Amino acid sequence: MSEHGLLYNAFIYLLAAVIAVPIAKRLGFGSVFRVIAGTQLREIFTAFSLLLVIGIALLMQAVGLSMALGSFFRQRPPAATGGDGGR
Repeated sequence: MSEHGLLYNAFIYLLAAVIAVPIAKRLGFGSVFRVIAGTQLREIFTAFSLLLVIGIALLMQAVGLSMALGSFFRQRPPAATGGDGGR
């Protein structure tokens, strides 16, 4: 594959990862956190939060971005993402 093709593929993976994280946050993470919060077990809530942040950071590293940027994508408050920050 040519160098141009490799750059194109890398850009597509990068774009997919950057778009997928906020979409997954909006559609799936909230319901999972509600279920975990319903168990009233702080340890499970903390463990899931840490695993989620580490997983997103590793995803960002895999596509060539910094791990800190991946953690930032997960940690943004809902008001900063245009979500339901007023609830």
